[in-house]
Parts: sequence; C-alpha cells; structure tokens
Amino acid sequence: QADTCSLSDMECRNSVRVCGAQTMHDMEQEAGYIRYEVERVLNRHLRMHGGMSPANPHAPLLNGNVVGGNFYLAKTYGNVDGVDYESAGYVDRVHTQRIEQALKNNDVVLLTTVGSSRLGDLVSVNGNHLAASVATSLQARKLVYFSSNGGVLRKRGEKQSLQDVSLDTAKALLHYNKMQVRPNKGV
Repeated sequence: QADTCSLSDMECRNSVRVCGAQTMHDMEQEAGYIRYEVERVLNRHLRMHGGMSPANPHAPLLNGNVVGGNFYLAKTYGNVDGVDYESAGYVDRVHTQRIEQALKNNDVVLLTTVGSSRLGDLVSVNGNHLAASVATSLQARKLVYFSSNGGVLRKRGEKQSLQDVSLDTAKALLHYNKMQVRPNKGV
C-alpha cells in the first residue's frame, strides 16, 4: 500500500519515496539546475554584501564562496519488508571536518539531496533528514531550514506553530517516534 508523502505521481512506501532509475535521473538533472541557481544567487549576494566575520559579525567579508561537493555519504535502504526502495536512502556518514574547514574559510556549504554511496552510486536522501544529520554531526545549536512540505509543530489544540523547541521536547519527540540520534551520523 502506498502512503501519501506529498509527492504528485511518485510511489511512496512508509512515507518514503521509491526512486527508480528514471526518477533518479530526473532528480539528478533538477538538483543540478537548482544547485546552480542557488549557488549563483548566493555568490552574487556574497560579492555584493559579503559574509560575516566570526570575530566581528558586523564586519562584512568579501572572500567567501559557495562550495558544494562530497560532504556526506549516503546508503540505500535496499529491500525492507519486501519493498525495494531502489535508489532511496539515508545519510550514512557526514564528512564533518570538510564542512568545518569550508566554514572556517568563510564559505557557504551547499548540499543537495542527491548524494552518493561509497561505491559512487547516486542515492536520493530526504532533505529534512540530511539537514538533521549534518546539524547533529556539526553539533549545531540551531537548525533552520525551509521546506515546501508540511510538518509544522504545534501544541495540541492550538493553531499557532512553535517558533522554537527545547532540548527536552526534541528528545521526547525522538523517543515518541522511536528515533535515535547516532553520534556523528545524525537521525
């Protein structure tokens, strides 16, 4: 049975998009185009306005770049309970030192949800999980990202969304959803 995972004509199982060869090919092309456009706009902004100096946040830096690359390894889900997820997968390892070095160079690190495995095969990774995995491996104090999918946290019975979540609440959510954080690997 297919679950709804907010994707138009793609097959989903247990809220995970099944990625066949054609879907992966299409995603690779789209990710490449979107990455180019985001990189172009961010580079223009950095050239015009500069980045922020860690020593003095009010002093702009004009030497930052937008960098992308193999900052994480991905692994396919494979066949789970008789469902072949094909090229869909998860973050297996984050190259934390490479990201930290780029950030020390005042660069903006740009990641896409099309990752590669240890053998170089392309793997489709959920963007929310990628963000959480990278933030965890960097021991980030905050994670901010934008998503076109739903998934806004609200207190039960209230309409207003939560603007922040305490560590205890985050741990309770992980426990409730039977998830665990793997040190240096993420959720």
